[in-house]
Amino acid sequence: MKQMLIAVIFFLLYTASGYPDKVYKEYSQNTDTLKTELRGEIISKKGKTVKIQVTNVQEYPVSGIKGTMSKYFESNFLGIKTTGWLETGEMEVISVSDDIIEFKLLKELSKIKVNNKKENQFESGTIVKFVWD
Repeated sequence: MKQMLIAVIFFLLYTASGYPDKVYKEYSQNTDTLKTELRGEIISKKGKTVKIQVTNVQEYPVSGIKGTMSKYFESNFLGIKTTGWLETGEMEVISVSDDIIEFKLLKELSKIKVNNKKENQFESGTIVKFVWD
């Protein structure tokens, strides 16, 4: 049991990352392609439509682009603060207007239940990132 707890703590520390920047490009080791990423905050979700507000964006996606949205999380486990990203959905850009981007949720990737109730992964105010090729 003790070894399992140590393994879980090591995994959480290994996967932890700092507070999100607004925009950057990252080189994907899995696909050997340049991925583009933007970060922002969810302002609304109605049905399958999710709107986010972004700031300091260097490159906007265009309508029809598909990618993955992830939400930023922070948690405390045995006094150790962990942070990271949880993939929440496969998305398609519907429209881009100034600093507001509207997405269509194609597939929900995380379905978490708390006290047997489904947790809303697209709650207003949630910090998110959208990554596309």
